[in-house]
Amino acid sequence: MQDNIIYDFNKFDIKLFNPEALSANPNAISILEKFPEMILPRGLFRNPNAIGLIKKVLLRMTKSEIQRDFYNLAYNTNPEIVPIIEELLEKNPAFGKKSFWIILSQNPVAIPILEKNLKSVDWKNLSLNPNGLQILEKHPIKINWSNLSQNPNAVAYLENHFDKIDWEKLSRNGNAIHLLEQNPNYICWINICLNPNATHILQANIEQLNLFKNSLEYDTDLVYRRINRSIWYALCDNPNAIVVLETLIQRNIRVLFQQMDSISISRKFFPINLVHVILKICNSIRILR
Repeated sequence: MQDNIIYDFNKFDIKLFNPEALSANPNAISILEKFPEMILPRGLFRNPNAIGLIKKVLLRMTKSEIQRDFYNLAYNTNPEIVPIIEELLEKNPAFGKKSFWIILSQNPVAIPILEKNLKSVDWKNLSLNPNGLQILEKHPIKINWSNLSQNPNAVAYLENHFDKIDWEKLSRNGNAIHLLEQNPNYICWINICLNPNATHILQANIEQLNLFKNSLEYDTDLVYRRINRSIWYALCDNPNAIVVLETLIQRNIRVLFQQMDSISISRKFFPINLVHVILKICNSIRILR
């Protein structure tokens, strides 16, 4: 038996595929080369593995067609896209609409273009750009500190501008763990639940999460209920926080028994797709008893 099955797309109706999604798929280059009629520029322009195809497609497009889809090039994170964008902008400055520059300002490979077009830079998005600090340091008055606090490559710079830190946003920054450890009183506990590198902080401060209260408090404290739900969802979105969820369930199993007795109540506070999982845990413990 063959280890790898190679599908012959001639046996299928290729038109059943979504052409935009296929054009944007980095792993679909061989299919697009075989079926060029499936190529959609607005998808292809975003594809980091399609530089060769992009060059060929641009030669066949009219000026108005290029202008229509030009902004999609701003999403492409292949460094080889830079000279293509520069050449098009030099010949057609009108292609550089505001929406294009907003997107490009967050593209980590676009720094050479942005440095030459500072008047067009969206400084809010540049503050999120992992490679944007080399420009931002020269123009500190333009920095959006909330966004910079989320920037994984800006932590050292933020340490030197401690008073500017947005701690709510920094709590999500995976490279800022040492700052969060040193300043636990500033932590936003909802946002740190989304931080993939903060599991040990969450485990050490499990009481801060306070996910569970009795039913009466749930019903009467709407603000708490919303915070509770936000923390729960944040933990569920964090692939490294499963151990924290397990700890919370085990430590609060008695309250869970009360909450999970009513599915209609539990759906108010827990993601629906996890209700049956928690029920199974509760039921298994009942059986062990």
